[in-house]
Amino acid sequence: AVESLYNDPKSALELVQVLDEQDVNYLGSKGQLQFPGEQVSGLLTQAEAPICFAIQRLQHQLSELLYLQSTHKFSSLNLNQLAQLSPDSIALSMLDRVTVAELIADEIRVHMKPYAQRHDLSVDHLLSQYVLELVEAMMGLGRTAVREQRAVSVIRCIEDADIRAMTCLELLRHTNVVPLSTDMQSLLEDALTWNVTVNRKDELNAQRQLLDLQLILANYGINGFCVVDSFQTRQLMLHILSQIHVSTCLEDGLKVADVFPYLNRNEAYLYHCKCLIDEGKAEQLQAALRAVHHAAVDVTTTVGSSSLVRQGKHTAQKVDVLSLGQQLVLYCVEGLDYCLSADESDREEYVRYVDGALCVLETSMSLPLPTNNTRTKPTPLHAVPASGAATTNNKPAAMRVSALVPTDPINYLIKTELLSDLTNMKKLHREFGLSLSLSGFRDESARERMLKEHMKPFLKEEIS
Repeated sequence: AVESLYNDPKSALELVQVLDEQDVNYLGSKGQLQFPGEQVSGLLTQAEAPICFAIQRLQHQLSELLYLQSTHKFSSLNLNQLAQLSPDSIALSMLDRVTVAELIADEIRVHMKPYAQRHDLSVDHLLSQYVLELVEAMMGLGRTAVREQRAVSVIRCIEDADIRAMTCLELLRHTNVVPLSTDMQSLLEDALTWNVTVNRKDELNAQRQLLDLQLILANYGINGFCVVDSFQTRQLMLHILSQIHVSTCLEDGLKVADVFPYLNRNEAYLYHCKCLIDEGKAEQLQAALRAVHHAAVDVTTTVGSSSLVRQGKHTAQKVDVLSLGQQLVLYCVEGLDYCLSADESDREEYVRYVDGALCVLETSMSLPLPTNNTRTKPTPLHAVPASGAATTNNKPAAMRVSALVPTDPINYLIKTELLSDLTNMKKLHREFGLSLSLSGFRDESARERMLKEHMKPFLKEEIS
């Protein structure tokens, strides 16, 4: 009968039940049960254990073995193997024996849940543990579609939304291959709709942004970056914004700005527009300026997740359209001064800066003002001097440029004198090859000197 422990646990159980009822004392020299074979005797008792306790333990093991074989299809399991397994490991092994991910849900419902209830185990924690083990396997042995599909199927079976979201986050955080597979993308989209805590929702949103960021950077040939290095992330944003040959570079750069709390959209718009001015891309500059005007005034960004620099809440960013236009015009005016002070070869940039300033002014004047701004009284004339107004030419160029900064940026942008002066400067350069700074063009005495200088070849010398 004892030898049948490995072949017929049902008969062995009946024998043990008889022994328990009869309280038969099969004692050895040390008060232990004595059975043929060292393997069996080692499973039944501890050193110096009473025979009644050993019989009860054996009875429990045989009953458990019979239950697993008859109810949960563990036909190959024997008593020696059962003694080495914990209830947790047995429950998790039920998932391992399923070869097709689509059948995991049935395995959990039919076998794992009843077994877990029998042993007072938390099914959700077991499922979460199983996914974490799969994640470790993917990190060590490599990501495979089979492991990924199994993980997704198990996560969907977790009933507690917070545990499900936490497990999903761990899977996503260790997914370093973009784009996501169809199963993973579907899981992420579903996770954003789960009824979880605010902090967990923020973490999910932040993880989605980081995955989007990985995809963006991959398109620009960047495969690795440090999210906690503010200098590196800012350089990444500027690098993307400078790739003006890529049609989506502005959109991609804004996405990077939205992920990190120390970056903002104003900086992104400004840098991208400067790059367009430097390259003489007037049409693209006009499109970018229109995008700024049409952008929502309040931009909500999600900042969170342990993967980011810090945890945070929704913060509102306001795109300052007027300040952006003013800074771009001043950038062009300063660029004109730089061209005139630089080598002859750099004068080709002159027209780029004039066209850039004209494009900013014309586009700003053609678009409606933001609803949260109102027009004020006109700026005093000295804030933006007209072409015929006297200027303080003894001041350095930088000071004359800074004098253009008005107290009212709206009227500064729509000032017709500035538009007219830049237009005439462009004509002079195109038709006569004359390059003037804005302050030089507005200096009446400087204009007269230049006019006389160019008229000399056409004037007859006076006869003395």
